[in-house]
Amino acid sequence: MDVRQRARSPLVTKVGLSVVFGAVTYIMAGLLEAETSNSTVFGLILSVFIGGIVFVVQFLVDTERRIDQMQRRLDETLGHNQREITDAFQRLYAATELFGLVETAPVETEGLLRLVRSVAQVPKDRLATRLAEAELEKVAGFLKDLGESGDVHYDGEDRDWLLGLVRVAAQSVDSVGVVVADEAGRPVVNAGLWHRDLGIRYLDEELEAVGRGVVFRQLFVLDAASFAADDDLVKLVRRHERVGGEVRLLTPEDIPGTRAATLFDFLVFDQTLSYESTPATRMKDGPPLLMTRLVTRPDRVHDRVRRFDELWRSARAVPPAE
Repeated sequence: MDVRQRARSPLVTKVGLSVVFGAVTYIMAGLLEAETSNSTVFGLILSVFIGGIVFVVQFLVDTERRIDQMQRRLDETLGHNQREITDAFQRLYAATELFGLVETAPVETEGLLRLVRSVAQVPKDRLATRLAEAELEKVAGFLKDLGESGDVHYDGEDRDWLLGLVRVAAQSVDSVGVVVADEAGRPVVNAGLWHRDLGIRYLDEELEAVGRGVVFRQLFVLDAASFAADDDLVKLVRRHERVGGEVRLLTPEDIPGTRAATLFDFLVFDQTLSYESTPATRMKDGPPLLMTRLVTRPDRVHDRVRRFDELWRSARAVPPAE
């Protein structure tokens, strides 16, 4: 059945019902005429009148039904449009607020915009998307902790922070590395950092930073005075010297006051941020697990600067190579 046939069907029904009611009325009028001797014209007029009333009533009922349907559809459309407009204004408000935050952020605006553009280019692969979301969540947590508390913790050894800080350092890097004995009595520096890929890359970044004018002071705190003659430690000292860093050794008898009980590995960058790495625990027959922390609170960073300067003054310069 086509559209015209569907539209014609209700009209045919209305006309048919009107004719039926008119016919019934005419028959009843005929019967009444036989009893009362009224004219045929009266019966015809009455049947037409009743049929017309039936037709008009059907039309009014159908019109009311159509108006109700149109009202419901209009309400649904208005509600849908209202929700879309509200959502659009909310997105516009959020975008405006976000842009305002970007403009007032202490970091470079272009970097934040580049991050947003890069997020839009992430492939729609489910695994890749989940990885991107996890990395964004990590970055958001890092920035939140850095902005609110000034301290950021990481369970483990974080290479990105360390190498990134060396890359962006502009003035100085002061480093304290504690040298302790392993189970065989051999000295271990910075929990074995310099024998791993991270230590090698750190020295490469140190060389680049020295070329920019950054001053590096490396202090090795020895758990035993005999470590000063250890071949591996001497080689490490020379490696730092070759890339342009200044190195001193601090033996137990030269450690001032009670500092020996509170020493740990830390680096101070530009005297404004402290990177600290401390052993969290040690697995049996395995290397110690580390905990890394970034500190930006001025009072705590000042304490690290003061502690380093105190230890540096008490340390001894390494004799030049023969």
